[in-house]
Amino acid sequence: MPKHVLHKIQFLCKSIPKVEWSGALFYSIEGSIKNPATFKITLEDILPLDMGSAAYTTYQLDDRFIDYLEEDWDLRTKWKVGHIHSHNSMGVFFSGTDWAELEDNAPNHNFYLSLIVNNWMDFEAKIA
Repeated sequence: MPKHVLHKIQFLCKSIPKVEWSGALFYSIEGSIKNPATFKITLEDILPLDMGSAAYTTYQLDDRFIDYLEEDWDLRTKWKVGHIHSHNSMGVFFSGTDWAELEDNAPNHNFYLSLIVNNWMDFEAKIA
């Protein structure tokens, strides 16, 4: 994870410590998922889209997403899009809601990355 992405995540967790937040997770890949030894994911950026409740967050891709892409269309449209959200002061784990989000969005992608973080900078990710 590049430092600029980690710093954004740290800023969001510090600024929004009591409720979940979520957004689009942009990443690039190297190698092939068919060969895990050569497969590498690099987080490129995040676009925060929702500040939810203590235990829930949701969003729809809207004009903010398009505006973000248009700021550097040639680069950003090459990135893959996944999902990031916080569990604020809870542990990082895939709840039933998180599994449902993964299962709902994975069919729209060749593969799909979902990342959960908490205020202590614990991370858990899944690729589907």
